[in-house]
Amino acid sequence: MHQLFMNDYITEMYENKSLEEHFQVYEKYVGLLGFDAAIYTFVSNISIGKNTLPSIFLRTANYSSDFLEHYVTEDLDQCDFTVKRIKDHKMSIMDWREYQLTKPITKEESELITLAREEYNFKNSLSIPLMNRDIGGAGVSIISSEKDSTFAKLKAENLETLLHCTQLFHDINFLDIQKLPLSILTFLSELSEKERGILTHLASGEQFKNIEYSIDVASYKVASNILDRLRGKFDTKITRTQLMFLVGILGVLSV
Repeated sequence: MHQLFMNDYITEMYENKSLEEHFQVYEKYVGLLGFDAAIYTFVSNISIGKNTLPSIFLRTANYSSDFLEHYVTEDLDQCDFTVKRIKDHKMSIMDWREYQLTKPITKEESELITLAREEYNFKNSLSIPLMNRDIGGAGVSIISSEKDSTFAKLKAENLETLLHCTQLFHDINFLDIQKLPLSILTFLSELSEKERGILTHLASGEQFKNIEYSIDVASYKVASNILDRLRGKFDTKITRTQLMFLVGILGVLSV
């Protein structure tokens, strides 16, 4: 059954292109596995000029925005044992309730778990670290309102499939960027207005051969040559699709 489930999941993932579309597919399959909600986080360490590129937060419809606001405004990341472990390069999956009951965590860390359980009905939560590299860190938190015994059964039945789905979601969006050293990203801070216009047109999905009708460029051939020069600034020349992935995932055009 899980093999057919994964086949369908992989097919839907590759039928879509953008990060947001991939997350919608991920949200659907997290629900089918019996979990209530999820939030995906990528915290960027990449600087472009004087700015650090924006981090990415994607949450499913059922993930409490009130809890998220509470977490941010009260700086609860300082009391989050999962953040500490990931910073220490400990990348194993973490069960919040299990850690509260059996692991040596601080009083403040335990109080955060109790807060989530009692005020926001996050009875159980899993944190799945996905990346801890120079460019930043990424992970997913999975939420369930099921009581401990039911959640334990849910984990036993579906955790492995959940991990496969989560890793694929991350990999399909970050596989290329993980291969890129920070040094070659700095050129993005020096894009000219015309270069930004070309990339924006390319990202729009409009036919590239009609680009002269949307931005101030002499012809498709001129735009194509400029685009090729941009691609050539990488040590290993990347495809147009890879370049647009890089630009899109980091929000460069909106910086």
